[in-house]
Amino acid sequence: MELYLIRHGKTYANVEHRLAGHTDVDLTPDGVAELELYAAEGTYPRPERIYTSDMTRTRRTRHILFPDPSIPVFEVPGLREIHFGAQEDIHLSPEDSRLYFDRFMANSLTNGGENVGDFLARIHEAFDGVVAEVQASGSNQRWAIVGHYGVLRAILIRLGVIETKEFFRDSIPNGLGYRILYDSTGGVECSAVGYP
Repeated sequence: MELYLIRHGKTYANVEHRLAGHTDVDLTPDGVAELELYAAEGTYPRPERIYTSDMTRTRRTRHILFPDPSIPVFEVPGLREIHFGAQEDIHLSPEDSRLYFDRFMANSLTNGGENVGDFLARIHEAFDGVVAEVQASGSNQRWAIVGHYGVLRAILIRLGVIETKEFFRDSIPNGLGYRILYDSTGGVECSAVGYP
């Protein structure tokens, strides 16, 4: 089984350094152009099934990368990005952002948003449901999840590719992601797609 984990294209929130977890933001024109280039270059092979969150940025990314209407597409609200609570859709300086995410990782947020434990539990439950659905469908050779940075990192934790403490270790360029190969013993091999 082959899974592609793809980060959504560049958004206005990415450019403006805003935390837009559950805030519905759109792709920028540059973000659309990058995705169109990836599609034209054939960066990703055609999947048999595609899963996205219910946010505009993941749905539009999917549509640009995989416009074929015959591919089944499923929106899963449980695959939304981290809920940032009172910090949702605001600009944070690099220092304030670092402090925020330190508290997130320490499970010590008090702003009404998700801490790392709650977020990982939500994503792992949603991902396990998607895996069960893919396996039950019988079309589990190649599939894709078009998601958010935090969601993709949480899935890598679920698969045992990274540890929780490595959640923010690497960045994932917008529109790119990971290729996951499942072996016959249930193990996985992970490689980056489109970047080193």
